[in-house]
Amino acid sequence: MIDFLKTLNASDWIAGISFLLSLLLAVDKLFSYRARTQIQKIEFVYPHNANFYIHLYITNKSSRTIGIYDMKIKDTRLIKHSHDFKPSNSLPYGNIQTSMFPININPWEQREILAEFVYETKDENEHIVGPSQGDKITIKIQTNRGIVSKETVLPMIPKEQGKALEEW
Repeated sequence: MIDFLKTLNASDWIAGISFLLSLLLAVDKLFSYRARTQIQKIEFVYPHNANFYIHLYITNKSSRTIGIYDMKIKDTRLIKHSHDFKPSNSLPYGNIQTSMFPININPWEQREILAEFVYETKDENEHIVGPSQGDKITIKIQTNRGIVSKETVLPMIPKEQGKALEEW
């Protein structure tokens, strides 16, 4: 084996090293396109029978920007435009707004998201039906690099809208 290496000229060494470097770059690129996220502190607010809000923090732990285009919870629809969560004249910074989609999260950045979901399912009496408190649900987040899922349980005692504003 060593005799073989001694017979190689400089161009063969350069070709071998460049092949190894290109192989390493291909593996690095493959791993850099994975969506590595962390979802923390999921809270729910139920202001009405037809909708609910989710407040959560998403951390992008990958080396590339992640774009969030949609969020899904069974039988609900995400409201993608920004609007008032609760109008407030008493807060010094004004009204709290829901997040507008799409959302871009830079590498190693954490983003706070407030999203509104509307129930889409109706029962036989045309009453709006959605996930019940205490149900185990899966939040599916559609990104530019695939779907990220997080399982959680809807709390039995929902957070009041005014109390949520104080804490957030």
